[in-house]
Amino acid sequence: MVKIKRKVEMTPEEYAKYMIDRFGITSYESALIDNNIIDAPMEFEQTFTLKPMKKDDNPVIERSFKGVVIEVEEEITEDTVIPRLLTTFKKIYLKDNFGYQRVRIDDNYPIKLMLNKAEAHGEPVETLHIVNDDGTHTLIWRDGKLVE
Repeated sequence: MVKIKRKVEMTPEEYAKYMIDRFGITSYESALIDNNIIDAPMEFEQTFTLKPMKKDDNPVIERSFKGVVIEVEEEITEDTVIPRLLTTFKKIYLKDNFGYQRVRIDDNYPIKLMLNKAEAHGEPVETLHIVNDDGTHTLIWRDGKLVE
């Protein structure tokens, strides 16, 4: 299955959940916070320890207004929104075997929506590609299914 890397902005809480979901927890500690206020509600501080990970698995964090920005790698499904989606349609033949192939580029478009839209207009899709930042293409859909 093809994977895509993208930057995701998260709050500190979302980042903590992402790290726990990805690596798991080996232990946690809970400590009562003494705030020296009479009749204050009891508050606890919890500390989680993640399972050991390789240095390469630890995401590079950039600070943002919302919290943090990290680069995540995810498998592509038909619902994945592709930042730059290149679509090639099957050749259309006119008189005297003259044919042409239509190509289209869309920004932030899900695969499923492109396929449904093309089918509704009677334009069979041949391939779908991700347009990378350097201008190269990565094939993600062909022969009626996602590329393995």
